[in-house]
Amino acid sequence: YDELPVQMQKEKESILVQIISGKRLPEATVLVTSRHSASGFILKHKGKRISQHIEILGFTKENIQTYINENIKDSEERQGLERYLSCYPHIRTMMYVPLNSVIVV
Repeated sequence: YDELPVQMQKEKESILVQIISGKRLPEATVLVTSRHSASGFILKHKGKRISQHIEILGFTKENIQTYINENIKDSEERQGLERYLSCYPHIRTMMYVPLNSVIVV
């Protein structure tokens, strides 16, 4: 949802709102993905349409460490990554998103 043009997000009767509310494609199964900040809009327009609302929170600090430990078996390599992440904490912060952890490790 939040990757759509702003105009489409704000129009009260945009095709997106019509699909979410069930005015269009009433029998279809619809999956909407978005960042957390957009969930208010989606839930506001859902009507009786949305039966599930799932939020993926991502990794905790402990999950990140476990992921590193489980995926880098060589202790020297693991220590090198730890030193790197200490020098560049913004990279570690990005690892709260699991996909980013895959890229870093």
